[in-house]
Amino acid sequence: SILQSTAQQSSDDWHDYLSFTNASKIAIANNKVFCVTDGGLFYYDLDDNSINKFSGSNGLSDFGIETIAYSSENEVLIVAYKNSNIDLIYESGTVNLSDIKRKQITGDKNINNIVFNGNEAYLACGFGIVVLDLVKFEITETYYIGDNGTQIQINQLSSDGTFFYAATENGIKKAAISQL
Repeated sequence: SILQSTAQQSSDDWHDYLSFTNASKIAIANNKVFCVTDGGLFYYDLDDNSINKFSGSNGLSDFGIETIAYSSENEVLIVAYKNSNIDLIYESGTVNLSDIKRKQITGDKNINNIVFNGNEAYLACGFGIVVLDLVKFEITETYYIGDNGTQIQINQLSSDGTFFYAATENGIKKAAISQL
């Protein structure tokens, strides 16, 4: 029997056929609506009514997105993955921050929610709150807000400009932004 081979196809010939249904999170930017689905991330462009998918070849460094948030002040989309990896997606490109993913932390490292305050992003995590500097691309603080500074699951963060409010597994906690 004779085996016949053909030239390899370039990666440009490959297409993804992931499902972009079952939307779970959205983030609204200036002229785009970003959407997380079971199959990944896409955005709807409000100017030209186009749908544009993200993938590993055009902006994403991982898979399995947990949550997203957009900062109009910093013009960045933050993508937090289920494994705690983070992408900062700017118009000029993507910056990957794998600090939480790589960190040996006992317990839940999920990033449940993201809130912005100036040039910082506050990440509500399964163990506490992580502060991310969007200019220096680094983690600057970690807050353990459980009793006596212990870990506690932060389900969601919100701010009214004066205070941060944290929905935790033990109820709501509040801290003045000026004291952080």
